[in-house]
Amino acid sequence: MALMDDADLKARTKRTSHTLFHTLHRPNEVRAHIHAALNVGATRQEVAEVIFQMVTYGGMPVVVDALEVYGQVLAERGEPFPAEEPAR
Repeated sequence: MALMDDADLKARTKRTSHTLFHTLHRPNEVRAHIHAALNVGATRQEVAEVIFQMVTYGGMPVVVDALEVYGQVLAERGEPFPAEEPAR
């Protein structure tokens, strides 16, 4: 029996990433949670949107730092940054 369905796990993982970076400024933990969010089905675009939503709460410096961590995670995974994807 699963403790939560996939949608709950995905939402929880995205919220945890947001909280870690915004409130605690823990880039290493954010890195792990970004990997986890992508592993449970969050798209690269969804992760980017969560990061951009931080501007309201933490300001632009928080967003810039989070995007740097996010870019490193995507590079580690060999995945393009959402803005670098070809248009469909």
